[in-house]
Amino acid sequence: MRRLSSLDAQFLAAEHDNFGSHYSGLAIFETDDCTTITAATMRERVSACLDELPPLHWKVVTVPLSLDHPVFVETEVDLDDHIFESTLPAPANDEKLGQAVAGILSKRLDRDKPLWRLDVIH
Repeated sequence: MRRLSSLDAQFLAAEHDNFGSHYSGLAIFETDDCTTITAATMRERVSACLDELPPLHWKVVTVPLSLDHPVFVETEVDLDDHIFESTLPAPANDEKLGQAVAGILSKRLDRDKPLWRLDVIH
């Protein structure tokens, strides 16, 4: 069990139904051999190093009666709960990518699972 820092606890406390306070990033990849990166590819890659990344196994648990900051506890990870895939409608452009990312970020992460998500968008 690991205690959340006060900053981490503030991020969680700031979340509401229509406001998430999670961190996100966007990376755009082009492969040299024109192969397509898929959710299955990412599941394989994450699975290969999952045991070396302890934070990906941590889920948040609230302390009874809220007497202290929430804590992280280690749990099993089902990559199907964390890695997703979608395709933008044609013609794909930055605006449609932005809309897709906004849709993903508009949903809170499930606190019954480790708090991370990886989306492959074509």
